[in-house]
Amino acid sequence: MIRAEEAFLRHDSQSMTEYARRVPRFGIRLGNLRATRGSFSRELYLQHREYNALLGTALMLAVLVVKLLMR
Repeated sequence: MIRAEEAFLRHDSQSMTEYARRVPRFGIRLGNLRATRGSFSRELYLQHREYNALLGTALMLAVLVVKLLMR
């Protein structure tokens, strides 16, 4: 199924050939992780409201602690 989909996408889009060359079908290439280093941006963090994920995680951990203590 994956090969059929790749063939369809290659026929439909020229950029798929380059994408398929760079990205493995399964798993990740560990060498690519080193090349994608970036820096933290406070402006983007706030713009995309990523703090909501942090607040949600903290809330869920607090709920779990309360549940454990009430046992």
